[in-house]
Amino acid sequence: MNYSVDNNVSSSALRKRKILKKSINFSVMIVGESGSGRSTLINTLCGGNSIVPTSSTRNEDPFTKKLHLRHENVELEDNDGHKISFNIIDTPNFANQINCGEDFRIIVDFIRHQFDEVLLEESRVKRNPRFKDGRIHVLIYLVNPTGHGLSEIDVKFLKHVNNLVNIIPVIAKADSLTRDELQLNKQLILEDLNNYEINYYRFNEYEYEKEYIDDEIIEYNKYLNSLLPFAIIGANEYKKNTHLGQHSKNGETNHPNVANDDDDDDEEDDDDAEDIIKLRVLNKDLKPINVDNPDINDFTILKNVLLITHLNEFKDITHDQIYENYRTEALSGKQFQYMNNNNSDDGSYNTYNSSAHNIAAGESQYGNGSIVNTNGNGTNGSHHRHNNSHGSHFDRSINGNGTDAGSTAGGGGGQSDYLLKEEQIKLEEERLKKFEERVHQDLITKRQELLERENELKEIEKRLLAEGLKLNEHGEVVKVEE
Repeated sequence: MNYSVDNNVSSSALRKRKILKKSINFSVMIVGESGSGRSTLINTLCGGNSIVPTSSTRNEDPFTKKLHLRHENVELEDNDGHKISFNIIDTPNFANQINCGEDFRIIVDFIRHQFDEVLLEESRVKRNPRFKDGRIHVLIYLVNPTGHGLSEIDVKFLKHVNNLVNIIPVIAKADSLTRDELQLNKQLILEDLNNYEINYYRFNEYEYEKEYIDDEIIEYNKYLNSLLPFAIIGANEYKKNTHLGQHSKNGETNHPNVANDDDDDDEEDDDDAEDIIKLRVLNKDLKPINVDNPDINDFTILKNVLLITHLNEFKDITHDQIYENYRTEALSGKQFQYMNNNNSDDGSYNTYNSSAHNIAAGESQYGNGSIVNTNGNGTNGSHHRHNNSHGSHFDRSINGNGTDAGSTAGGGGGQSDYLLKEEQIKLEEERLKKFEERVHQDLITKRQELLERENELKEIEKRLLAEGLKLNEHGEVVKVEE
């Protein structure tokens, strides 16, 4: 029989249908202290109440709860029919303890583990076609609206995840600040990010993409950069807007962002889907606020950035830059940031550069400094930076007397460099040993699963034979021929 391609089923339509059938995997981690609005943000992003806020659980003392990672997957679809498998990793009870170092380690280990899983899968002779990439493409960090910039915990945590993920700083519960306070807080946060050399995400400042963008995209990215850090107001409740008036910039009522609570008006507009607008109720005495209004809330812009305009860019940067740097360091036996197993209570850690040449030249492969842990008489958790002739910044370990262990000045410089290399090699050997142990354990687990499955099949065959049945070569149950 001859088949012809007609107008209804063209080859391009089939290709499009195949592309649309395959969903895009996109993972976002949301980190913030308890009460910062993580659950509300997740529910607003997902368009439903899929996450129960941890603050609603009042049976336990919140300060005794420990951090655990909570996973949520939502299938989204845009107007063109493209499906997005939206993976969200929530971090309830983050920074509840006095010692936050353990919380930092849990999150960093999780991010690194996703890289290790991909690296392990790449090294297999026969890869798993159903392997799920769990790498985090974006980390949204919620900053409390204190009006004083970043806190000490904010700085230390962001230092830990620096260069491991695309960081987007967000001011949570922005409705608690006035416009002037909000602008000042944004300015202070950006100053802290730059002063502590935290590599937050800047829109389209990556060299390999400049030749592919036009003037309109450049202007849009400049606009997005001017909004950083984004200021958001989450919403868990939906109200119906029945009056179309002008929006008042001072947040007063009698504008389309305020819901009308009159029951009669609600009954009149029950069939008007266009009148339903997401509104956040601040409290019982105040009118609800429309979180989709870009004049008072950056949430819509943030959602579009995550799921529409910059989704592919986040994925490309994660794979082409962040993961490639991690992979190069792992396979070459070098490491750009190693979290000491004996971290101090404040979560500080030692940083080692990838080679002695980089230290001498003042070059950092990842372009950002790190918090330096001092031992002995040095100041614990101080930020020690050096500038080279090219103006780049990098950190060095501090020895017991508070002096620069990487300095070549004086008679002890060579010995310090040698000890630094020796310690770096030792730490890397420990890390590789743990990696090998995990791979070995995975192989043992898979072997046990196969043996259990084989035993199950044997038991099934025995039962079938007892009943006069058997499995054919296609796995179908048939009667035994006499």
